[in-house]
Amino acid sequence: MTTTSQSPKLATARLRYTPETQLYDLSFKAMGTLCRILFQASDNEHASVFAQSAYQWVSHFESKYSRFLPHSLISQINASAGRSAVALDREASQLLDLAGAIASSTNGLIDATSLPLIRLWDYHLKDRKPPTESQIEQARELVGWDKVNKWSDAIELTVPGMALDLGGFGKEWAVDRVAELAVAHGIRNGLVDFGRDIRVLGTPPNRPAWHVAIEDPNTPQIPYASLAATDMAIATSNNSIRKFTYQGKQYGHIIDPRTGRPADTRTRSATVIAASALQAGLLATQSMMLSPEAAFERIEEDFGSEGILLLPNKEMITSGAYQTLVFDPNQTQP
Repeated sequence: MTTTSQSPKLATARLRYTPETQLYDLSFKAMGTLCRILFQASDNEHASVFAQSAYQWVSHFESKYSRFLPHSLISQINASAGRSAVALDREASQLLDLAGAIASSTNGLIDATSLPLIRLWDYHLKDRKPPTESQIEQARELVGWDKVNKWSDAIELTVPGMALDLGGFGKEWAVDRVAELAVAHGIRNGLVDFGRDIRVLGTPPNRPAWHVAIEDPNTPQIPYASLAATDMAIATSNNSIRKFTYQGKQYGHIIDPRTGRPADTRTRSATVIAASALQAGLLATQSMMLSPEAAFERIEEDFGSEGILLLPNKEMITSGAYQTLVFDPNQTQP
């Protein structure tokens, strides 16, 4: 690999090269989180072309599908709820078809129409306290993909007050697309990490595997262990950071559409290994809404997936996941 110690320039994000690891490191903020891509490239020009392409793709994705941006397509759809349908291009139509398929395959556990409930339990608010039973029931009336009319070129939220949020799967889907983009640019060894939704390609230079830390929800600064990862995706879900506490009870950010309330399970953290970030993320999130036993069974039934569930007094680890674990806090991703 021909490189120089000088990092290539990228106007819209930070890109640097580390000679010790022989890796380029692209980092930027998007989708409400830190996005980082580590990759091996043939030279600075190769790295810069891919980095610019990856950043532009993520920027386009966020501007089109973020509910937080007032002019995004998702905001347009939400503003039109109960009034009119909104036209879709082919890409958006396929992504929203995926949203419907996910709602169906997860039996409503991950439903893009859950935004009214998410807003109701917004943990960002000051002096946060739980909503009333009446407020929860009113919000639940606005949730359910069966209330969506979807055609090949348009979508309609049929009830005023309905709203979409692709946060249940959008970031993971974006990780997979950027990993595919890397391969299309001739990148064979890399790691895409968008807020701990991770997809790895190949191996880092002169090392047998990428080492991805698994956070311990009780001590986030000290990893529980790390995974020796090659050509796989990893997603972790927990309620230990994004939460609020009221009268001694903790309420996490993962909302169970079945109850209209934050998921309440013995599982403190769920890490899933799968072929894609989308698959891993969906299983990890569902695992936080199911009993540990049901979550473990669902992971084992999903072909090619492995899981690690951290409970207050024990761990539940599939055999395949156990084989990739490294119980060394010093072994983390670069």
